[in-house]
Amino acid sequence: RKSQPVTDTFNSWRPPFGNGVGKLSDFLMQTWPNYQRLKSRRPLSSFIHLIGNSDLTNGLFEEKLSSSMICLEAIKSYWAIDEGHIHGLSEDPRGWFKNAAGRKVDFEQLLKLTLAAVQMQIPRSFTEIKRLRNAMIHRGFIRETDDVTRFIFGAVQPKTLHLRMFAIMERVHDLLREYMLRLLGYKGDYWAYSQSGMRKKTVC
Repeated sequence: RKSQPVTDTFNSWRPPFGNGVGKLSDFLMQTWPNYQRLKSRRPLSSFIHLIGNSDLTNGLFEEKLSSSMICLEAIKSYWAIDEGHIHGLSEDPRGWFKNAAGRKVDFEQLLKLTLAAVQMQIPRSFTEIKRLRNAMIHRGFIRETDDVTRFIFGAVQPKTLHLRMFAIMERVHDLLREYMLRLLGYKGDYWAYSQSGMRKKTVC
């Protein structure tokens, strides 16, 4: 069988997805069986593509932030489609999810269940993540002077809004990358996205 070269673009000052996992062969030996098992039930390649694209150096920051939030939406939605029945959940034809009593299940509850399935918890910063997610989805972008900005962050010093937003995007990236590694069955060290990619974390 002929081998195919793989090329792509990544942000050189932040670790690409899966960086710090040791030898590529060891990583693939751990994760390939789960990837093959899950790829027909969850759009894994699209998850990874969204994570990578939301960190490219070109494009508007708001586009990259929105991509990371869309990936959060995607992991909880496709978990619910694949495993939600275990918790009595089903998909409504209009695209949202309901419990056994027919009540709509909100974003936070779905994400909690999604993360719990890989032994993760909602981060302490989730309130800010959710508020910014809501604003980006419904408004497209926010300004320092907008009321919703104060609702998300409280007081914001002049010319610091993008720094505050980027700090939230870092937390979202940390969550998404750890989730994917756990979902694929990886165990070992890797570099987190936050703190300029200089913080080592471990999946046990």
